Amino acid sequence: YGENMKFINNLSLKKKLRFSFLFVTFVSTLLTILFSMFYFSGKMKEEAANNMRNNILVAQLVYDSKMSEVKNFTQSMSNDKALQILLDLNIKNKIVQYIKEIVKREKNYQIIILNKKGEEITNIALQNSLISKYHEASELKNNEIVKEVLKGNNIISNELIRTTENKEILSITSGFPVSRANLLIGAVLVRYILNENVFLVNRIKELLRVKSAIYYNTVPIAKTDIISIDSKHYEDLMTKKDSLEIIDLRFGGQISEYKTLFDMNKKSIGVLEVNVSANSYVYTLISAMTTFFIIMILCVGIAYFLVILLSKSILIPINQLLTGANKIAAGDLSYEIIINLQDEIGNLSMAFNQMRVSLNDKIGQIQHINEELDNKVKEKTQQLETTLSKMEKFLSPQVYSSIVVGTRDSDTKKHFRKKLTVFFSDVVGFTATTDSLEAEDISDLLNNYLDNMAKIALKYNGTIDKFIGDAVMVFFGDPEFINDKEHAVRAVKMALEMRDKMIDLRNEWVEKGIDKPLHIRMGINTGYCTIGSFGSENKMDYTIIGGNVNLAARLQSSADPDTILMSHETYSLVKDIVQCEYMGELSYKGLKESVKTYKIIRSIEEKNSIETDYLKITGENIILKKSIINKKQMTDEEKEVFIKSLKLAIAYTDAKPKHKE
Repeated sequence: YGENMKFINNLSLKKKLRFSFLFVTFVSTLLTILFSMFYFSGKMKEEAANNMRNNILVAQLVYDSKMSEVKNFTQSMSNDKALQILLDLNIKNKIVQYIKEIVKREKNYQIIILNKKGEEITNIALQNSLISKYHEASELKNNEIVKEVLKGNNIISNELIRTTENKEILSITSGFPVSRANLLIGAVLVRYILNENVFLVNRIKELLRVKSAIYYNTVPIAKTDIISIDSKHYEDLMTKKDSLEIIDLRFGGQISEYKTLFDMNKKSIGVLEVNVSANSYVYTLISAMTTFFIIMILCVGIAYFLVILLSKSILIPINQLLTGANKIAAGDLSYEIIINLQDEIGNLSMAFNQMRVSLNDKIGQIQHINEELDNKVKEKTQQLETTLSKMEKFLSPQVYSSIVVGTRDSDTKKHFRKKLTVFFSDVVGFTATTDSLEAEDISDLLNNYLDNMAKIALKYNGTIDKFIGDAVMVFFGDPEFINDKEHAVRAVKMALEMRDKMIDLRNEWVEKGIDKPLHIRMGINTGYCTIGSFGSENKMDYTIIGGNVNLAARLQSSADPDTILMSHETYSLVKDIVQCEYMGELSYKGLKESVKTYKIIRSIEEKNSIETDYLKITGENIILKKSIINKKQMTDEEKEVFIKSLKLAIAYTDAKPKHKE
């Protein structure tokens, strides 16, 4: 055995592969099983189809037998001498009594007696039957079967009965003329109602041991078990086919045969089905496959026993190579594969070791390069983050975000027109106030003012274009666009809040020793502006330009202290939310037409409030705006406003306050 193994180890890989007959054995056996499985499944499907075709033929015979039974019963009724005499003498009450006894005895029938004109004499059915609960939707003399019977023809057919209660009932209907002395004296119509009558389908089940059902509009009106029909199959049977075969050979599958039921005009009105479970066929197929599978296992087992003696010379060195590959994949490049063979596998192990040594050297070089690259990337990233953090403070948050995400670029040739609402504000008396202050105090005062104004602008999502000393420029509508009205509303609400905030700031500054009050004037305009990057290659600014921008600035310069002046274009968008005062038309140099202007008084929500520079009355509240009032520093105009404010407060606190401004 040892000599044989040594001989095998020295064989070339090409020769060793000759022993791969194990694979051939397995594949050939598997192909045989697959072929057998498809062959037997096909045969079984064919057998199941033949059985079901025979079943549907028998079921049709049972159905036809029932039709013959109804026909014979109808014929016997037409030949009944007593009925002929009663019908000839037109004794209606006797006919009714006579037919009731017959229906009571037969149980499954509805019997209708007509005179020779097609007029109904009696219509009797079982008391609890469906047909007794509903009436036909049309007169019997318009019934196709009745028309044929009154012509002297014998009729047996399926019939769809439509009732006045919008019910549809299927029946086997037979009609025979009634004659006496060779003269037509009337007709007999017998209906065997199929709805909820399981006698017929039970008879099919007893004979064939199958499930059975009769359908109308996909609903089983008579069935032996829980059973259903696919709506598409039903539609095909109603429109295209008179029979259908469905074979589903799987666990839980069904084998079904369908037959269309026609009325006397060959119109499809229902479907007869016989159905069996596919499980018995599947069990038979599985049993055959199990037998073949056992045979395959035996064949493969024998082949495996033979090949195991020959496979070691291939599998052992291959496993060694696989172990080495796993070690290297895990990062252990020091693992050496030693295979003492003179064949292709031995040569492969030598090449593998050479590759391992070369790979170890390359990885060391790459790691060194990666470390240097990581350090440079970290350094550049930190520099970039620091630069972006600094740059963010010099730009409006919206503009900064659009530049960072790439929706805005620095191309000075790309500009576009857009309708915006532009806001300008300026502090009145700033220079006079700051002349007596130190540089640090001026810086604190200005920064405090601009910080509060910027927070309010950002609150309303305004784009802060620039600060020009104590002047502020804000626009609405870019980069984020909502609609023109919303932009104007935000600008006005922002201006009102800035005006209110300025009152608080004046109080703060007075308490800090700044005795000369600061006031703000504001201008708002809405119109089309040019947007983009303007400047040179070394210095540029993302801003807006145009006549409407200049108009907003001029409105600001025309406004009185602590007032907001806006153009008619803005007024038309916000007139429903603010109370305004028309200030007339102003003419500006460079504009061909004068500009209608409006001063914003207050928001509509605060229309009923009273407000001066010294107090604000809203609802039940009196809000004092200044805690310190220096009468020596007050102008005559300010004294008048102060006295007026005191009178308003006194009037408001009266027993019967009168809100008069």
